[in-house]
Amino acid sequence: MNRMKRFWWGKHPGFVVIIWLLAVAISMTAVFSGVGGKPLFERLITPQPASPASPSAIGKDLYEQAHGDTYPVTAVVEVNNLEKNADQIAKILRPLHADLLKVKKVKGIADPFITFDPQLPAGKEAQEATDKALEQALAQGRAQAEQIAKAKGASQSQVEKARQRAEQEVKKEFAAHLPPVWDTIQSSQLKQMVAKDDKTFLINVQLEADGYDQVDPDARDQVAAVLNELPDYFAGSAIDATVNLVDNTGLQDAANGQVKADMLRGEGISIPISLLIMAIVFGGMLAALMPLIGAGAAIGITLFLILLLTYLITVESFVVNIVSFLGLGLSIDYGLLIVSRYRTELHKRGIHGKEDTFIFYPRVIQVLVGSRREEASGMRMLSRKDYRTQLQTAREPYMQALNKTMDTAGATVFFSALIVSMAILGLCIFPLPLLRLMGIGGVAVTMLAMISNMTLLPALMMLFGPSLAAPSSVATWVNWVRRHILRKPTTRSEDDPSPVFRKVSTFVTRRPWPVLVVVTLILVVMSLPLYHLEMRSSAVESMPRSIPEIGALWDMWDRFPDSANPQIRVVAKTTPQQLQEWADRQLKPLAHVKRIRPAEDLKIDGEQYAAVDVYTQEKDAFAAQVKQEMQQVRDLPAPFKTWVTGQAALQTDFQDTLAQYAPYVFIAVALTTYLMLFLMTGALLLPLQALVLNMVSLMSSLGIAVWVFQYGHGEKLLGFTSLGAVESYVVAIVFCFGFGLSMDYEMFLVSRVKEIWDETEDNKRAVRDGLTHSASTITSAALILLVVFLGFTTGGIQAIKQIGFTLAVAVALDATLVRMGLVPAIMAICGRANWWAPKWLRSFHARLHLPGH
Repeated sequence: MNRMKRFWWGKHPGFVVIIWLLAVAISMTAVFSGVGGKPLFERLITPQPASPASPSAIGKDLYEQAHGDTYPVTAVVEVNNLEKNADQIAKILRPLHADLLKVKKVKGIADPFITFDPQLPAGKEAQEATDKALEQALAQGRAQAEQIAKAKGASQSQVEKARQRAEQEVKKEFAAHLPPVWDTIQSSQLKQMVAKDDKTFLINVQLEADGYDQVDPDARDQVAAVLNELPDYFAGSAIDATVNLVDNTGLQDAANGQVKADMLRGEGISIPISLLIMAIVFGGMLAALMPLIGAGAAIGITLFLILLLTYLITVESFVVNIVSFLGLGLSIDYGLLIVSRYRTELHKRGIHGKEDTFIFYPRVIQVLVGSRREEASGMRMLSRKDYRTQLQTAREPYMQALNKTMDTAGATVFFSALIVSMAILGLCIFPLPLLRLMGIGGVAVTMLAMISNMTLLPALMMLFGPSLAAPSSVATWVNWVRRHILRKPTTRSEDDPSPVFRKVSTFVTRRPWPVLVVVTLILVVMSLPLYHLEMRSSAVESMPRSIPEIGALWDMWDRFPDSANPQIRVVAKTTPQQLQEWADRQLKPLAHVKRIRPAEDLKIDGEQYAAVDVYTQEKDAFAAQVKQEMQQVRDLPAPFKTWVTGQAALQTDFQDTLAQYAPYVFIAVALTTYLMLFLMTGALLLPLQALVLNMVSLMSSLGIAVWVFQYGHGEKLLGFTSLGAVESYVVAIVFCFGFGLSMDYEMFLVSRVKEIWDETEDNKRAVRDGLTHSASTITSAALILLVVFLGFTTGGIQAIKQIGFTLAVAVALDATLVRMGLVPAIMAICGRANWWAPKWLRSFHARLHLPGH
């Protein structure tokens, strides 16, 4: 360990910084350029959460596999007075159809006017039928005219003229009796592509695909470009036309764009505020920048790892946001702890940065400015060997301060990162890709935050040691305000505990039972809404409708109900006829069934399948009635194999999987965090206290989340529309992430208490002084993490809002009521029992030689 310290921090801090800068530069270049492919934000997906091995997911995969050879692009077209202008619109759309057919990958076009365009199969067929009917009418008319003329004894020339007159009359009468375009549409299946408002219709273009959603991007873009230019085709007419496109690629691009915008907005809000807070805490901008540098390094490399992961598996877009704000918050917390402790250690050694620091300048700068210093001071320019010798000598006290810092605060960061990672790793126990990716990303950014703060940050502190020790203009200003405005007699150094926190700690340790009862009651009241928790698993529903593509999708679903995803879909290994008969017999009588679409023929690997879509009276697929109806459909007997899927089934199976594996996750997280806390403290009771208090804190946080998001009490403040439930995966993420973050502050507090306990073996004093000395760090760290999490609630994706808000509440409660009230109160009540362990276990713990021991 000492050799590592000497290498990383003592001899080669500049080398360490350069390596990190290169790694971050390469990572960020790859993230935004794509390493020969698409950039990271164009490689993400936003699917509906599903349990892969469930019947609903299997049915969904079968349905998508059957449609894997085509990719639809839909245009929602709105015109004025569609019925009156139908004949003109049919003519205007012919050039549009022609331009679409020029795109090589186009397989078919469907809209209400296709039967009037001979370029298209339906139009050609209709034209052939019309020509055939006209030919039959002409033949009949000619025969009748010839028969009448011959009966009158007409000559051959007169008969021919009679036939010609008959043809003209037949053509005229045939044209007069052709139904108008609008009537033809209304009397055919094409009327389904016209909305009830009689001014909106759909144009659906089918492209060749190599799998579900696997379409040639160039072909898709060409089709989108032609459809977006549709208003230009109406130029010169009296018809005003607007168009909105709906397709999976466009929706995915919009979702990824929203994810990127939310991340940048969240960081843009939280980073400046965090920097301001740290500048006030540290009394200088340089010290405040140190944790942010570590955060940038951790996040940058983690995003690069996620980019590499996208080449192996599909990655959900939410992962990027989670990684971003978790990495930012943890890196700042860890950096805050280490930098503040380092400055404290410097000041204890009488180092205040007022010495001559020229020796700390890089050699290049010394050579450039050295000649002027020689002339001014008469000092000789040092040789390279002398420079290295004096530099090591000058750095020695800084090295001692840094060694002490890393042995204490560094050890806390090490254990904290391990505990947070263990808690987050619990997400990987769920057999759910979304949560596993969240777990992998969370662990990666947590460990990188720890590594950057234990390598990059110490190297930077060695390079800027004197500058970090010196009081800055900010510190001078704060001290002036304290002395002249607040009327405090003297300024306080960083290692002088705050009188406020001293009073709090003294009050809690003197009256632990009243504090325990009052704080517990408050937390219990906050948790009460949790008992009415409703969960859902949304995809596009959690996206803001202000996104044009999302708004267009909802608009299409509202105007064309049959285009919306069905609440229930039954996929069966049978023929469409047999499935339709079964559906008419078994599904139609169900109470909440509104309509059933005709059975669809599916061909999968040469085998016969079919599917039928069921739409319920309740449009919300996550409503309780729909779930009950879906379960009834699953319970119905069928003479063939069926898979019930659709939004209701996908959500139910996802939540069932969560409930099934939740106990295992809790046991794993509890055992690993208990073990890590034991390794840090060597005690048996303290880890148990932490587990219980963390659960109380998380239940209170989730209770407030239910009150805000499920009941809609924070709609105006946070800018969202309540869906009447909390996202199911949010509960799992908040549990694992919140559990880890709570342990983070437990480490901050208990590590300082343990230091004093090891020195004095006075429990009451250890609790009082440990809380006094760590409270300012915990408060500052929590405030910064609170700012980071709340910054991400300003985004548009409701799931991210829920995660950010709930974690912010968890941090606020944990850093105040729990760490300042419950923890010291219980520790004061338990006394020396806090530190008890059997003799053999204490001996075993002592032989481990862990960091900080």
